[in-house]
Amino acid sequence: MTKHILVRLKKKQSLVMLIICMLCSCGGHHYPTSLLTADSLTEVNPDSAVALLRQLRPQMQRERKAVRMYHRLLTVKAADKADQLQPVPDSILPIVRYYEGRGDKRLLPTAYYYAGRTYYELHDAPQALDWFQKAAEVAGDDRELEGCIYSNIGHLFLYQGLYEKMYETFNKVYLLSRQANDTVGMIYGLRDMATAIEANNDHQKALDLLKTAHTLAIQSGNLSLRLNIETALSNQHKYIGNYDKAIQYIQAPLSHIDLMNKSAVYSTAVSIYKRIGEADSLRFYAEYIKHKGDVYAKDSVYKFLTQLAIKDKNIDSIRHYFDLYLSYEDSLREITRTNEVAKVNSLYDYQQREKEIALLTIDNEKKRFFLYLACITLIILTALFFISYQRLKKRKERVGVMLQYSEQLKKADANLVDSGIKERSHLSEWVPKDIQVLNSTMTNDILIKQSSIYDKFQNMAQENATPSDEEWNKLEEFLNDQCNSFSTKIKLLFNLSVQDFRMCLLLRIKMNPQKIANLLHVDKTSISSQRRRLFKRYTGKNGGAKDWDTFICSL
Repeated sequence: MTKHILVRLKKKQSLVMLIICMLCSCGGHHYPTSLLTADSLTEVNPDSAVALLRQLRPQMQRERKAVRMYHRLLTVKAADKADQLQPVPDSILPIVRYYEGRGDKRLLPTAYYYAGRTYYELHDAPQALDWFQKAAEVAGDDRELEGCIYSNIGHLFLYQGLYEKMYETFNKVYLLSRQANDTVGMIYGLRDMATAIEANNDHQKALDLLKTAHTLAIQSGNLSLRLNIETALSNQHKYIGNYDKAIQYIQAPLSHIDLMNKSAVYSTAVSIYKRIGEADSLRFYAEYIKHKGDVYAKDSVYKFLTQLAIKDKNIDSIRHYFDLYLSYEDSLREITRTNEVAKVNSLYDYQQREKEIALLTIDNEKKRFFLYLACITLIILTALFFISYQRLKKRKERVGVMLQYSEQLKKADANLVDSGIKERSHLSEWVPKDIQVLNSTMTNDILIKQSSIYDKFQNMAQENATPSDEEWNKLEEFLNDQCNSFSTKIKLLFNLSVQDFRMCLLLRIKMNPQKIANLLHVDKTSISSQRRRLFKRYTGKNGGAKDWDTFICSL
């Protein structure tokens, strides 16, 4: 009897110990050292964090759910820090739901924040604002995260033209940073407050804030931070017409360009020298933008260079720079149009939701709501008027440049027509001599398949070789020559990655998917799925991979 009782007691003790172990394993939230290392890397070297998390992905399948979800959250965080965030709600929302439920509550503010970042990148301001506000409510004493949250909220107000709200929010960022003795946060808070004031054309007040930020940046000893503020100071002095000061402040950023946003620094320099009429300096820094600048910087610089070429009556340069200007102008107009529609739609949805909430409140709340709605509507109308005015102004400028371009071309020597043919004469080495003398009725496809460059790419595909950049360029030039500027049309019509662009070149020479996969070093299934996605993206219709092939070859 005593032995039976002891056995039962041992079983109960074992059961209790098992329950305690389960509770400890659920509540402890211990994570592998590799993931903690990746989390640290996101702050100092996000590209390395992205690579490490990608490398850890296969072994995550064998880990418990808490570790898998932490890995997924870190993947989103690292991608955002490295400017590689793919804004897909289906990627972040399951993570949020997990941490709202049984997940580690310490990570819930971070999950809310990156849900906000996802909708921010999707230009869905109301949804982004909701998630950021949720993150702020549960951020606790995490002043660094709180500063990031309000900084994003401030930029949401900037994109919607709510400059007073923007200023209030960035002022809050500054105050939070000061409470936490975070000098870096204070400096960025002052800089962003200056941006809000600048939007209302109060450049002197913006300049005063930037001077305070500059003093703090010098005291911090952070060179990159000081250069960032000096670039902003240069811009402000340019706006108020103090060009000597503008040039003075831009010198240090230009001397340490490896630490700076190259496009912003060079664009500031070009803008200054354009205003003071120093063409040589403008051309000097424009050369950097041609290689390092973003689409906005290149659009402006090619416009400047076209105007200079017209002034110098340099016909070849006029044609070259004006074609590039048109290309970037079209790209920029497409980007701007997309953003404008997204912003207006987001504001409309936000108003509708606010209206439904207001119907459930007391009369005083209703009055405040309608007053707020009237203000928002006035802002939208003002924004639409401003956008329409800017479009009309740009259209007039573009027409003016085109007319000047046309007049210069009429005065050009007729012999210029032959020069274009001579420039492309080197392409003949890629086409056998016997092909060049064939009857003109022979189709482009036959010409392509009987060319030496076609054979070269076929052989490289058989050997799983990697074409050099020069070989890709030769293939592109060959197709432009044989197929009526084929690659130029693709670049103007679509915004493709380098990999997708090269895939289209191979599709045009009728190379099969397996060989394309060999040349691009990807799976054959990846080539098929990407062709379907591209067809859907650019036609708006569902279709197969071959539909994309037909569409590309029709160009």
